Amino acid sequence: MGSPGIDTSRLRRSILWAEVVGSHLRAAAIGLRRRARLAIRVARDRRVSWLARALAVSGIVYGFCPFDLVPDSVPVLGHSDEVAILVLGLFLAKRAIPADIIGEHSAFLDTLPNRRHGRPPARKTEAEVAARHIARLYSVKTVFAALLGGIVVTELTLRKLFQLSLSSIVTRDAVYGLLTLFVGSATALAVLDTYAALTNARPAAKRAPRPAGRNRLPGLFDIMGYRRRWQILSLVTPARVFESAPVVIGGCGRSGTTLLQAILSNHPAIFSGPESTVFLTRVTHPGEIDRRFGLPDGRTERLERLSRSQAEFVELFQREILRRSGKTVWVEKTPKNVWRLDFIFAHFPNARFVHVIRDGRDVACSLRRQTWMKLDGLDPASPDALLRCIDYWIADVEAGRKYRDHPRYIEVGYLDLVTDTERTLRRLMAFLGADWSPQLLESPRLEETLAKFNRAPGKNDNGLIHTTTVGRWRSEFSERERAIFKERAGALLIELGFEADSDW
Repeated sequence: MGSPGIDTSRLRRSILWAEVVGSHLRAAAIGLRRRARLAIRVARDRRVSWLARALAVSGIVYGFCPFDLVPDSVPVLGHSDEVAILVLGLFLAKRAIPADIIGEHSAFLDTLPNRRHGRPPARKTEAEVAARHIARLYSVKTVFAALLGGIVVTELTLRKLFQLSLSSIVTRDAVYGLLTLFVGSATALAVLDTYAALTNARPAAKRAPRPAGRNRLPGLFDIMGYRRRWQILSLVTPARVFESAPVVIGGCGRSGTTLLQAILSNHPAIFSGPESTVFLTRVTHPGEIDRRFGLPDGRTERLERLSRSQAEFVELFQREILRRSGKTVWVEKTPKNVWRLDFIFAHFPNARFVHVIRDGRDVACSLRRQTWMKLDGLDPASPDALLRCIDYWIADVEAGRKYRDHPRYIEVGYLDLVTDTERTLRRLMAFLGADWSPQLLESPRLEETLAKFNRAPGKNDNGLIHTTTVGRWRSEFSERERAIFKERAGALLIELGFEADSDW
């Protein structure tokens, strides 16, 4: 029975609450002590750059500085600029320190025995670590907002007190600087610890390997990515023109661009490979390009970082693969290159473009069976799907033919390539300025040659240059489909020479 007048249940709750708060405070003190020891060890490491030290020191010094970058008259920000700059300075300083140095000292501290139990601290599972830091992320947001409001109230209170008792601006700013430094340091440590936890506590199997050179100060590339970075730099840097002469192949998909690329790759002086997409506005992920071309991990991203424009990146990439292959001519095949002729000839005036053109009726028969063709759920056998494929072929063909009068543009017909191979290739070699090689006619088997480009032979391929798919539309098109194609693209067929008139 409890004493009269005393609410024992409330007392027990108060004691329990005090124990919980006390345990959290002890854990926070232990964590703060460990982070302080880690910061001291890292600061003493001679491998840490002067930039990281300068960033950390400048953020701390600004807290004591009697001058403000943001006037106090600015609402909220004028009273919290010290915290913002301190947090930013510590954050950038940590990013400028290689992660392996921090990890080395952190691992050393983990090996030290726990003073309370006399044994190394127990390691939590990855799920426990992730859950703990996700919860901490939300708590940090709340605490940071509360601290920011507290700083504003504290400064207003101190100003009121200083007006009554202190007249020295140095003393006033020094006291306020100490308060700001204390609150800002706690906030910065919490934010940085949460950031590190969320980026490093993920399971290793799901975390992509960090490319070389990532442990450095974040730059424009990290913030915006390669495309926006190139767009911004193009505003302040003059457009560069390169003297190299890449061979670029393009055309509508399913027109034989890969077959021509496979044949040219047999030339002893020509290097080609899978689609790199480096000329397109959206370049394939650098990790995927590394995998396709067998480059070291992070090499393509390194080239993107070194380049100040897309054209410079293309030039660096070309030099890299030619150096590794020992060849002298680079052939890049991506069908959508037909939409980038303006860019190609503007930055590479010596480049040569090969436009592969195939009968649009055969192309449509193949396109409507491709999984990558965007039919938006239409039945491949429906008239709407056929119209979608016809328009796709027309757009790609006309995009390239705008340059048909350009001296470094040539058209190669798929029908000529498979029915009159040697004559077509000799004409192409003369256009490219390359010596003729009999190796081009060694009938490369598609399952061997196309394997280099991560492409499997089609179900109708017999392993050699063949004509089995030429004129397939004659057996696949219905009378209605012939009428649809004739109405939509009959004039273009006649212009390209696939038909003499509309009677087919």
